[in-house]
Amino acid sequence: ENVLWENSTYPAGTSISFNEGTREIVWDVGTLPALTGVLMPVKQVAFTVSLTPSQDQIGKTPELIGVSQIFGNDAFTGASLEEGDGAIDTTLPDDSSVGNQQGVVRP
Repeated sequence: ENVLWENSTYPAGTSISFNEGTREIVWDVGTLPALTGVLMPVKQVAFTVSLTPSQDQIGKTPELIGVSQIFGNDAFTGASLEEGDGAIDTTLPDDSSVGNQQGVVRP
């Protein structure tokens, strides 16, 4: 609620899209060579969303991004792969520069 897609991605030109109707963000990673993230650089993307908190969110840590899912196929084994991760709220759990109290909406 009250979260807007800012249409800003890094690196620029990344194949990432936002569906206004479903409010889904989709990143088409393409083909990842074997050992990506191990012997080859990790492939990652960043994007910007903004929150305009409502009165009922004061004192809370509103959700910015819902549950994430990734789907893919292993070209070597032919296996279908799927993984997920939890929602992200304003505490920004993956950003060590943001403390839990900094994510609380203030009046």
